[in-house]
Amino acid sequence: MTLESFITSWLGSDLPVRIEAFDGTVVGPADAKTTVVVRSPDALVRMVMAPGELGLARAYVAGDISIEGDIFGLLALRDRLPEVKLTPAQVAQLVRIVGVRNLRWIAPPPEEHRSRGRLHSRRRDAAAISHHYDISNDFYRLVLGSSLTYSCAVFADSSDTLEEAQANK
Repeated sequence: MTLESFITSWLGSDLPVRIEAFDGTVVGPADAKTTVVVRSPDALVRMVMAPGELGLARAYVAGDISIEGDIFGLLALRDRLPEVKLTPAQVAQLVRIVGVRNLRWIAPPPEEHRSRGRLHSRRRDAAAISHHYDISNDFYRLVLGSSLTYSCAVFADSSDTLEEAQANK
């Protein structure tokens, strides 16, 4: 099995996005508004070790997968794959593609919070909250704009900046 045949068996051949992989695999329309780039075999290893959304998310955060173009094209895949979960047979296919000797544990990206302690204890919940919210305002300015306001910004026009969209709300 090749990576191309795995992708088409998993997602179909009439993709709304283009997928380009480290091994030269190209699937999907050349004129797609969205291209998913699988930069490294580590992306596949992460999917084997954590089959489903977690493996894909780790690959994205680690830079093993990137998205070029319109993010909404990627979200269109959710219509055909509402639950991103690999079957045992699909995991076995990925193992054959990657090669058993290339399988190894890859630590989660450092951005991933690793909770410790009893589930929903005060200390564990406080640590999770701190991990997600006690970060610099530089980050929040990137996401929320200079107003640092959590809101539903209104992009009245596609050329609106984040600051304009925050003011439009």
